[in-house]
Amino acid sequence: MSTPEFENVVARLERVRRNGNRGVVARCPAHEDRTASLSVSVGRHGGVLLNCFGGCEVADVVGALGLEFKDLFPPKPENLSPAERAEMQAAADRVKWDAALDTICQEATIVALAARDLAQGHEVDRKRLHEAYKLLSRAQAALKVGPQRRRRQQWKPERRK
Repeated sequence: MSTPEFENVVARLERVRRNGNRGVVARCPAHEDRTASLSVSVGRHGGVLLNCFGGCEVADVVGALGLEFKDLFPPKPENLSPAERAEMQAAADRVKWDAALDTICQEATIVALAARDLAQGHEVDRKRLHEAYKLLSRAQAALKVGPQRRRRQQWKPERRK
């Protein structure tokens, strides 16, 4: 995916080469660079993401490119009706929920595997049980299941003797 903002940044860089589907690597303009240490890609919402593996601050890279931070992001739409604003907010919320649900699904799988091991009588080490407990607590908080309870009232794995 490419945006005008991304192309503007890439046009100002030296020794640019593709890095996967979404970005490039190049020499960092903010420091003496013999190899490509600057990663440039497009974020989910169209903004340009910069990361110098040499340790430069993003502000230094942007300044060395002769740009401002606003040049890294697509322009904001102006004169939107309340309905259009609501639709944009709903779209942004859907992206956040999709990401949250993906994370919860992955964490639920880990919890389910630990529960399966326990049900089958397999030994489950304390570290894995503790991790499953943390994941379950985070999933409950993310979904806002029931009122927030104090820690001692939440589910805890039984201690094996």
